[in-house]
Amino acid sequence: DKIYLLVLLIALCIGFWKLPKLSVRFKFAFALLFIVCVAEIIASVLLFFGKLNSPAYHGLIPFEFAFYGVFYGLSSKKRTLIFTVLSVCAVLSIVCSFWILTVENFPSYQIILLSIVLITIVLFDFVRIMKLPTKIELSSLPDFWFNLGQLVFFSSTFFVFAFINSMHNVKLSWPFDLIIVACIFLYTCFGLSLYLDSKNNEHITRDNDH
Repeated sequence: DKIYLLVLLIALCIGFWKLPKLSVRFKFAFALLFIVCVAEIIASVLLFFGKLNSPAYHGLIPFEFAFYGVFYGLSSKKRTLIFTVLSVCAVLSIVCSFWILTVENFPSYQIILLSIVLITIVLFDFVRIMKLPTKIELSSLPDFWFNLGQLVFFSSTFFVFAFINSMHNVKLSWPFDLIIVACIFLYTCFGLSLYLDSKNNEHITRDNDH
């Protein structure tokens, strides 16, 4: 079940490798990936010492709201709305961590909120992508793969925490296996999108030089 951590580290290495050639938006995506990696390491260390790892995820989620807000805001005509909504959600997640769910509990409410917001934003961003010139292949667009990874992952987390997790008397293992598979897909798409963004920027630089 630690394969997703290996995929995360590979995606992070791609980001480090291509960092100078990344666009501003994908530098924020890389920064988010780095913070996720730090949170996963902290969570693993806490588990190793027999402690609850939920505080690591409570601390991670506000950063996710903030960085996703910047990433999607920079590409949208409604950037003020996106910045405002995700900033409010970040504050709500912090409030929830201290006054609704304590840090000793897994932040399922915050994850549900993050999932709803991200699924909505991603679907709107797919509409933006579809309006791009038809000569551009979707498979060559870093935004396509980035959005696809977010959609699959957050759809899975929403399904698990909003529906399966609500069945308190039913203990199932497969929903969390689903999240692990979704994590692997998410980080694969992260790495691919970082690589494609740097590759596209290389082509733009060469064309400008000529």
